[in-house]
Amino acid sequence: YHPHPKISFLFALPVGVESECERAEIEIYGSLPATRQINKSLPEGMEILHIETVGKKSESIAGNISGFRYSFYLDPETVGMAKKKIDEFQKSTEFILTRKSKRKEIKRDIRALVFDMSLAGHKLEASLAITAEGGVRPSEVLTGILGISPEQAESVLIRKTGVLRKSNPLTGAVND
Repeated sequence: YHPHPKISFLFALPVGVESECERAEIEIYGSLPATRQINKSLPEGMEILHIETVGKKSESIAGNISGFRYSFYLDPETVGMAKKKIDEFQKSTEFILTRKSKRKEIKRDIRALVFDMSLAGHKLEASLAITAEGGVRPSEVLTGILGISPEQAESVLIRKTGVLRKSNPLTGAVND
């Protein structure tokens, strides 16, 4: 018998998005190796920053996550238009976004799911909430809110920079 760890990555990272703060739940039988020991065997650019031991009956880490913080590195030519669109979005009380799938279109008010949005130079930062009904995709910030074409959006560097916890979603962003 050779036990293998069970690994569950929480909230799949969208294609093309970088991350500084992915979370995973790993079930290990036996003793837990030291962080530096694990890091030696990981690919370059990947490292374990924090390990937390929980009991078998503990709530999933996912249960305490209310959203994520993202940085979007915009093309300098887009910044002027982005400022205007962000101001319009922040002044709105609702913002209907249409998501198209193979079978149907879904309209959803995303205004309450996007908060703490700011632009400094060419870097846009936004906190995107996750609910039981879903959340806002980072690409939807670019195409839906800023009005950038899908082709232009593909060239924008997007980086997940923080995790928002349910206990305090606005100040609970952590990079541990």
